[in-house]
Amino acid sequence: MVYPLTGQTQFSDVKIEGLENGVPYYVAVLSVDGNYVESSAKVIHRVVPTNYPGGTPPSITSTASDKATVGYDWNYRPTFFDGDDHNPELVEDLTQQVRNDMDWTLVSAPNGMEIDEASGLISWKPTADQEGVHRVLISAKEHEGEADPLDDGEFAIDIAQEATQEIEINVFPAHLLNGVPYREDVFTFVSNPPLTAVKGTTYSYTPNVFTDGQEYEVMLLNGPKGVTVENNIVKWDVPADAKSDFIELRAETNNGDLIDQTYFVHVHGDNSLIKRSTSIVKYEAINGGILIGWTGDASKYQVQHTASLTPDASGVVEWENVGEPFENGPVNFHAEKSTTGNAGYYRIKDLE
Repeated sequence: MVYPLTGQTQFSDVKIEGLENGVPYYVAVLSVDGNYVESSAKVIHRVVPTNYPGGTPPSITSTASDKATVGYDWNYRPTFFDGDDHNPELVEDLTQQVRNDMDWTLVSAPNGMEIDEASGLISWKPTADQEGVHRVLISAKEHEGEADPLDDGEFAIDIAQEATQEIEINVFPAHLLNGVPYREDVFTFVSNPPLTAVKGTTYSYTPNVFTDGQEYEVMLLNGPKGVTVENNIVKWDVPADAKSDFIELRAETNNGDLIDQTYFVHVHGDNSLIKRSTSIVKYEAINGGILIGWTGDASKYQVQHTASLTPDASGVVEWENVGEPFENGPVNFHAEKSTTGNAGYYRIKDLE
């Protein structure tokens, strides 16, 4: 708990011990009188501590069943949290969504187990010769697109944008599980909702639910005034007085199975960009090369190099462009494979 001084309405440089980067926390803003009597929460913010915007590694937050049965389907859809999804200042327009696509892989798995690379949904039907304990290792890595500065294999650099989870599964005989017949259906939402809404615009979300082929209907359990669900699509014409709030959904299958999803939507007053100054967030020499990482709000950046910071006869330091300009991203990286013996200095120049 952080208490204000008498008359204090703003805080700066508040330090709270014990918080972990990449983990979401809810911050409640209260009013407090002179006797330190607190009101109910007036505003609730979802806060994600991070070393720098866009630098939060993903983490797998779900737990898989540790039991399976020969001849029965075993399914697991891991869920993850990535703080980058909760930093709206990383986009030029808040009607967009910060969304880090993940590549899911089975690092180690028994025969017959498969994983959907895009959603992470794992499917497996153990056979009679697979009774006993099996260890599974899954990996979730932030997707690299064609425009990413670092191509696969270009540099052996770990920038910690990968999460792993190890699962131990005990496969029981077909006729029993701890003495009773066993069957498990793992139904779940496999879509991630937009987490930002802007006043005066229409918020929309189309949920996707894994129900093993059954038809389902999505309904609204709770949410801000005006939120509706029609034809399994969530819509909200965000009014001028809207507040950030939770949305609770429920999907019901034809067989009566119920699957819930709850998430928090941040409401913003407009779609303007929160300005960020250019900041170096990583500089490292690796294997005879260098890696530079930075964030900022310029449209483009140019990496430049000079052998000396001493001005020439005209009083100017001569900088040379290195490579082509970068289109700005949540986090930008520049890598050079071999810089051994090339003394000098680098800078990141804002363009446009």
